[in-house]
Amino acid sequence: MYSNLTYIIVDDEELERLHIEAMASAFPFLQKTASCSNAIEALELITRLKPEIVFADIEMPGISGMDMIKTLAGEVPAPVFITSHPEFALDSYELQIFDYLLKPVSKERFEKCALRLKDFFLLRNNAFAYAQEQETNFIVIKQGYDKHKLPLQDVLYLEVEFPHQVAPPYTR
Repeated sequence: MYSNLTYIIVDDEELERLHIEAMASAFPFLQKTASCSNAIEALELITRLKPEIVFADIEMPGISGMDMIKTLAGEVPAPVFITSHPEFALDSYELQIFDYLLKPVSKERFEKCALRLKDFFLLRNNAFAYAQEQETNFIVIKQGYDKHKLPLQDVLYLEVEFPHQVAPPYTR
């Protein structure tokens, strides 16, 4: 399995950073490593701390969240934009953004993102562990009853969907 998933929050508005942190605190597997008010500070921290997740606003003074993610060029496995600008959504997926949340972010929408992050990293870590166990340079993919050998150098990414049913909140 995996340990806690580390994240950094980057937003120029303090209340937004606190809101994201409060929502993330409901998920024990998410662990905050830093919170930044600008992308310049965040770039240094991300390079040094290597978080798995970056929750970033897009429009910030100086360097935008988009430019920050472009600069990082794949160093963050799961960047998530949290913004009030829906017009940047299409451009963000060109940067391979994990998720795009519109402000104000509801608890339900953040929960969906958090659970997808958990599933993604579980699958990712299992795939890495499996690949390390193999003495050969291929993986076996099962499709129905058939098995296919794929050379690792031919695999660009793996995707799986988990049907996630969220349990209703506990009430007394």
